[in-house]
Amino acid sequence: MHARALLRRRVPAVAALAVALLVAGVPRAGAGTDADTVDPADAAVAAELQRAVAGGRHPWLRWPDFSDYREPLARFYESEGWRPVWLAEDGTTPQARELVAVLSRADAAGLHASDYDAFLLAERLDTLEHAGGVDRAALDLALSIGAMRHVSDLRVGRVRPEKGGFQNDVSERRLDLPAFLSDLVRVSPPEQIDARIAAVEPPYRRYRLLKEALARYRALAADALLSQPLAVVRKLERGDAYPDAPALGRKLIALGDLAADAPAPEDPHLYDETLAAAVERFQTRHALEADGVIGAATFAALNTPLAARVEQIELALERWRWLPELGSQLVGVNVPEFALYAVRREQPGVSGEDRLRMKVIVGRAFRTETPNFVGRMNEVVFRPYWNVPLSIARGEVVPKQRRDPGYFGREGFEIVDGAGNWQPTNASTLSAVAAGSLQVRQRPGSKNALGLVKFLFPNRYNVYLHGTPAVSLFARPRRDFSHGCIRVEDPVALAEWVLRDDPAWTRARIVEAMNGEESSSVRLATPIPVFVVYATVVADDDGTVRFFSDLYGQDAKLSRLLAAGYPYPW
Repeated sequence: MHARALLRRRVPAVAALAVALLVAGVPRAGAGTDADTVDPADAAVAAELQRAVAGGRHPWLRWPDFSDYREPLARFYESEGWRPVWLAEDGTTPQARELVAVLSRADAAGLHASDYDAFLLAERLDTLEHAGGVDRAALDLALSIGAMRHVSDLRVGRVRPEKGGFQNDVSERRLDLPAFLSDLVRVSPPEQIDARIAAVEPPYRRYRLLKEALARYRALAADALLSQPLAVVRKLERGDAYPDAPALGRKLIALGDLAADAPAPEDPHLYDETLAAAVERFQTRHALEADGVIGAATFAALNTPLAARVEQIELALERWRWLPELGSQLVGVNVPEFALYAVRREQPGVSGEDRLRMKVIVGRAFRTETPNFVGRMNEVVFRPYWNVPLSIARGEVVPKQRRDPGYFGREGFEIVDGAGNWQPTNASTLSAVAAGSLQVRQRPGSKNALGLVKFLFPNRYNVYLHGTPAVSLFARPRRDFSHGCIRVEDPVALAEWVLRDDPAWTRARIVEAMNGEESSSVRLATPIPVFVVYATVVADDDGTVRFFSDLYGQDAKLSRLLAAGYPYPW
């Protein structure tokens, strides 16, 4: 329904509401005089604002249902006396113009200006002098809805993290939107609105680097020449003739994998060493085997539409907004990257940043996926037992023992009761294990599935970091082989980093504890936040942008949620 149609209302209803608004503090006609009646025009606008907010729908917004913001909007306008806050009697306010300018730049943060009706709002502001009172109310409300949506989206994301696959409660980080908007409408000079809104974004360098990468990839995606797919052949190796070699070179230059001033090839239709070296850099950035040979996987990556890369970056920025305060130190695992980062930021009296990076192995895609969540590491266990989960005992370990009676002895498995008392291995106890009344565990040692150390951060998934005897798997580019826990490439280095503040725990002592006779554990004096996250693109400090496959299909799921528009699932 057009906003003008909203004017159709009964006079008695307006009169009754006017009395209520008078009590609530709505301006009276002839304020400061003996007049004590509500100005009819003010009453009509206030009534329309109240009606529209209560209804939770706006007739001309792209996403008309704003029911998820109805309560903060009601509190905001009630605090403002149910009067227009972005509009002046003789037109618009500078704050309204600046707000619309900020909304129009939303794409720079991986959002979409059209979601906030930025360009429609600009048009409506330009024709404000022709608008009646009810239209002014509709416009003012639209500005407030756009502001609340944009600020909230920047602060905690559009979709609730749990809906997007990340278990983290962001409720404590949500802003008091009525108070924020009350401040925003009074910002002086108005140009400060941009800074006020930008201040709610994640304050992290990697987030800012991703925003820079987004601008670059948006420009690349707009280049029609780069959007043309390359001709696909079964395999392309150094020295092969390739008709699309010039187009391949242009794409590699645009992506930054080939220097723009690289020497021109003698044969422009030859896949030469220069192109192969650039393809190796491209393969490294896309988590492919970096051999310079273009096969099916590399052709697929080269021909992935750049618009799809833009969306990957947008989704990564969305997930950054789900993170809590990172603090001065953390251990982070990016599942699609198969990588762990341990970071200690600059502290008073300490220069630089202490950073550790290593490969990891994560849960099998679509079978035993590693969950994404936030935990706090509080214990390191050397020479751990592996208490085999019932599902693994029932589905893998017990059947292997039944087929091969020597399996338990070779691999160090034993059966115990609930108190940890040893039980003989026979048909009866194996059946009890399968039934869940007894348990299988693996003794510490070189064959133990957890390796020689594990790092505990209590969580409802019973997921932890640990070593592994299967070190050869770290050489593979795709590393989803676990039952959900996270295997680390260099457990000694990680233990050294985690225990670095305790001078007693030298590298030599860590190695000794891992190779000793008994199990032992160390409680951390200060627990370390652990972030298990999911990002299919990261931007490095040198500007390199690296992409990974959507291992668990979580990008596809989040993309579907966002495509549905407001109100997003929360």
